[in-house]
Amino acid sequence: MAASMCLTVCVCLLLLPGVKAVCIPAIADIVCVIDSSASIGVDNYQSQMQFVADLASQFPIGPSAVQFGAVVFSDYPNKLFDLKDLQDSASIAQALKTAPYMKGLTFIDRALNLVVDTQMFSVPAGERIQAPNIMLLMTDGVSNNNTATLEAAQRLKAQGVQIIAIGIGLSSDAELQAIAGGPQNVFRSPSFVDLKTIELQVEQRLCQALGNCEESNYGCCYDGKSFALGPNKAGCGKSEIQIIWC
Repeated sequence: MAASMCLTVCVCLLLLPGVKAVCIPAIADIVCVIDSSASIGVDNYQSQMQFVADLASQFPIGPSAVQFGAVVFSDYPNKLFDLKDLQDSASIAQALKTAPYMKGLTFIDRALNLVVDTQMFSVPAGERIQAPNIMLLMTDGVSNNNTATLEAAQRLKAQGVQIIAIGIGLSSDAELQAIAGGPQNVFRSPSFVDLKTIELQVEQRLCQALGNCEESNYGCCYDGKSFALGPNKAGCGKSEIQIIWC
């Protein structure tokens, strides 16, 4: 599987206060794994889907840019679409909007294993060899089989897949951190209504996962904590910049 690498020029973006940044065009293959269990409810399920659709709309979509696949799960997983299937943000939003609500329990392990077993990160499914592989997990609960879930997550990691997790409400921080490989890859929302408040952080983390900008020969990057200069020592003053995405 593809290793993370900087495939675009990382530049300093000078933003006015209150102006929202978008990602500089890059390349990545992202599979979203979305909770559809009974604890969520129909309205909150649609809020989740809108969150993912809004997230996708912030990226350039297409075979030479960012591609999205999606799976929903409860007792069993259901693949919605592969990476190659939908090549614009409007089509992704429509597929998410019409995805059936499943109810049932929270078998995260079955969803993660489906991603591996059906080879969602593979060339036939649309994977590009040069693209970083990223899985975004959203859940409001605790897996019904923690051991199997962590084993399934390890299968993904062994294939070079980076995992980012979003926990909503009563989901377990400890389990999500074990799935995603640490707190830096876990984002918390106290409720479905509050998902919008973490959208910027999640977008930034996804952008960061597209490449290691410190290894670029251009500009500087912000990793959520500090500013870093590239090897060319381009100027990048903290007082001048609110956020830099790569």
